[in-house]
Amino acid sequence: MFPLVKAYQDKAERKAHADEAVYTVTGQRRFLPPLLDDQRESGYWPSLEARKRRIVNTPIQGGAANQFIRAALKVTPNLPPGVRIVNLVHDEWNLLVTDENKFEVRDIVEIGFQEAFAELFGDRLVCKLEFRLGSNWANGEAFKSFGVN
Repeated sequence: MFPLVKAYQDKAERKAHADEAVYTVTGQRRFLPPLLDDQRESGYWPSLEARKRRIVNTPIQGGAANQFIRAALKVTPNLPPGVRIVNLVHDEWNLLVTDENKFEVRDIVEIGFQEAFAELFGDRLVCKLEFRLGSNWANGEAFKSFGVN
């Protein structure tokens, strides 16, 4: 159904036999475990399947993590006084904002992420963000429900 995805996976399988490392779009290197003779059916290290999974996933997941950090470095210096970063978890960023600055903060975050993605991908990759607002992490509602597109 997706021939380019299949071609990418086939290429990863070939690379899994010989490559020593895999790289993200920003050049971050992740070493691959040595390929040993005891190929376990479970697919865990040091099997060929584990190496193949790292080759397929690292550019995607590692690249996303690189971009998230790059965006955070762009956004953080521009946050208004009083805004607190609570945490950054995988693909989520939790901030303490006020009713007075929630829209300004949303715009700063959106611009920072768009700039970080554009630096590496130009207009080939669209950065889509979802903003939620709530009194705690669990009950946030999409920003749309607050009249923001």
